[in-house]
Amino acid sequence: MLQSRIMAKSLQPAQRGFDAAGARSERPSFGRTWTHLAAIGFAGLLAYSNTFRVPFQFDDFDNLVRNPAARDLSAFFSNPVPPGRFVGFLSFALNGSIHGHSVAGFHVVNLAIHLATAIVVYFLTVFACRSARPESSALRAGARAAGLVAGLLFVVHPIQTQAVTYIVQRFASLAALLYAGAALAYARSVVDDRPRRSAVLYGVALACATLALFTKENAVTLPAVLIALDFAFLDGTPRERAKRLLPFGLVVALAIGMFLRPAESISSYAAAYRETRIDPAVPQWLSYLLTQPSAVLEYLRLLVLPVGQNIDHDLSLQTSPFAPQVLLPALGLVLALGLPAALAWRARRISAIARIALFGIAWFAITLSVESSVIPIADVMFEHRVYLPSVGLCIATGAGVAWGVSRLAPRYRPALAAGLAAWLLALGAATWLRNGVWASPRALWTDALAKSPGKSRPYVHVAQDLLDRGEYRAAADLLERATHLASVAPHVYLNLGVAYAKLGDPARAERALREGLARGGGAVGGGHNALAMLLLESGRIEEACEHFVAEIAVDPGNRQARENAATCRYTHGDVRGAAEDWAKLAAAGPANASVLYNLALAYATLGDAAQARSTFRRFLVATDPGLTVQQAEARRWLAEHAE
Repeated sequence: MLQSRIMAKSLQPAQRGFDAAGARSERPSFGRTWTHLAAIGFAGLLAYSNTFRVPFQFDDFDNLVRNPAARDLSAFFSNPVPPGRFVGFLSFALNGSIHGHSVAGFHVVNLAIHLATAIVVYFLTVFACRSARPESSALRAGARAAGLVAGLLFVVHPIQTQAVTYIVQRFASLAALLYAGAALAYARSVVDDRPRRSAVLYGVALACATLALFTKENAVTLPAVLIALDFAFLDGTPRERAKRLLPFGLVVALAIGMFLRPAESISSYAAAYRETRIDPAVPQWLSYLLTQPSAVLEYLRLLVLPVGQNIDHDLSLQTSPFAPQVLLPALGLVLALGLPAALAWRARRISAIARIALFGIAWFAITLSVESSVIPIADVMFEHRVYLPSVGLCIATGAGVAWGVSRLAPRYRPALAAGLAAWLLALGAATWLRNGVWASPRALWTDALAKSPGKSRPYVHVAQDLLDRGEYRAAADLLERATHLASVAPHVYLNLGVAYAKLGDPARAERALREGLARGGGAVGGGHNALAMLLLESGRIEEACEHFVAEIAVDPGNRQARENAATCRYTHGDVRGAAEDWAKLAAAGPANASVLYNLALAYATLGDAAQARSTFRRFLVATDPGLTVQQAEARRWLAEHAE
């Protein structure tokens, strides 16, 4: 008996030991780790293998295609970008410098970020399983298996598609990578007993935190997550904890002072695209907050059962805290998150898995708090917002699976492994299918229209696709249906006006355009320009010029409105003012032949022969096949005014 006890004691440290600092005392199995990482990468590549040709969608056009700062590095440093998105826009500019607007390059980077984030999730899960107190031999033994489950779940879950396949939402995925990387580096720096390596890891954590803050604003929650991580898995006195956490708080405080600004509010966005109904008697922040229980519960539902994904979820703003649409989702959140968190809190001193579960729930709640609380963001729900919060739940799920396997009889474990593999395979297949919906604007918005038939925006986007295809009658019929919705966005009428203009019905086109402008308070981009073009065709030049000027006030970047407004100035005798406007347009678009011709004509009228001669020559180099008459006029003028 004595001999068997001695043998047991001698074997115990060799199983899964920790040193005083909490770091592993045994050498890790790098071969097994690399196998797991390869599996995560391969699964992600398969799930997203059909995304490399997905075109620009929705906000991609404003943020990337039409944004000069995203064109290349030189343009990036000469054009302003929001400070809170500096790193994200820099990454897009790097893409643009390498391959222009070829979508494949953007998707390669987005997928690489996603795979890297999944790998960080793997290592965070392994760390949590090995560091949670009280020590659990089952969790330590299954740490890498837990990491594999968490990493695979994160990389193949279809709810991540909007943050990965939707190019502009790199802001969400890149911020998540840097955020999670900061948490991992911080944790490793605390447990590493080698001072130099610990200092390097701590510096990496601070650097990642800073970059995350300048990628997306929700990174301001990082200090709160680090506090949760510190108390869940790391040792230290209150003084030691404060000392190592304080720099992160200072970095966040400085960043907030530099870049945080109010988000585009519901009311300002409602005037443009969304038909959100706003009760003026209820503060926007309160209405948004009351709507968020439904949004968060739907996020959780999609994480558990990813069926019914949608680019444009239809959630009505709530105005009363006692409405069933508020109380029932709030009760659902209490049962889904509050009750498990309370139980885990009670068991945290005696159960390592309870501590990991509590940390995972805290991560989810903290990281979602910026976009699902009192800041009235234009859209009350978007699936990419759950990308970073899902990290916490994936960690808890991976650890939970490892803990559950350890409590099963060995004969049941193969069946559990097969079931788990089938579950992950089904999620990967769902991701691949969801990515197929992103393959074209028509597929994406037809899907949204089927799932949100009460919202205007899907009608607008499906109709826009029909207009682009020349199917004007189908677009008009669809938009006429949208005018009967309970609440109609201005763009329904604006696009309807365009459709009727294409169908040769100027009277109905004008009525629709004026209705759209009225519903948008005259502040809807594109509306004044469309009406002005219609007025020009009917010979009402003076009124058209007024609307071109109004369009520039709403959208200073509208080149067509600026060109036509300059033409209006020219015809009214303000030749010098018109020349200044055309010169600015020529500087921004040096290959625009019509602008160059008009600018040269203005210089000629002003008697500036040298400038006119130079600009007419530039026009002939950048000429347009549709400007043959202007080409002949330019050559005639140059022949008459030779040097």
